[in-house]
Amino acid sequence: MRPSSLLAAAAAIVTLAVPAVAGAAEPGSLQTLPRVAQGEVGVHEPSKQVDRYNATAGAPKGSPWSVSFVVWAMWQAGYPTADNVTSGPSLAAWARKLGQLRRGLPSAGDVLLATPGAPRVKALGAAVVLGRPRSGTVRAVAGNVRDAVRYVTLPVSAASSYISL
Repeated sequence: MRPSSLLAAAAAIVTLAVPAVAGAAEPGSLQTLPRVAQGEVGVHEPSKQVDRYNATAGAPKGSPWSVSFVVWAMWQAGYPTADNVTSGPSLAAWARKLGQLRRGLPSAGDVLLATPGAPRVKALGAAVVLGRPRSGTVRAVAGNVRDAVRYVTLPVSAASSYISL
């Protein structure tokens, strides 16, 4: 099979694997990860959309969905992750394998991985960074924050690492 045929077949498989959601970017589009994440602000549980987040990440229905939200947003923005990436550590392991796991200050479009137990983090596993840290904080969009997708401001110290896409 020619390389162009392989690419077309792979694109068709990715398109079929990602649940379609009105208003979301199609995989591989030019829409950025922050824009996709911001489009979900206000989604709350229980809802079919939260179930889609978990299904995309490979998590069972009713699972904690902070990381599932980020994985779904990554798929929608054209950055498919591995199957069964359902926790901060599994998302970090996936990024480490690809050489995309970083330490330091994240930028817009990066995925912040939270330090368990850090102040103001609680159960947050991951969030989509909206901009560079200012005054020691990161502005982001996160899922499963008081049972909804919300804007959050986190201290830079809350980030154990980040994924550079």
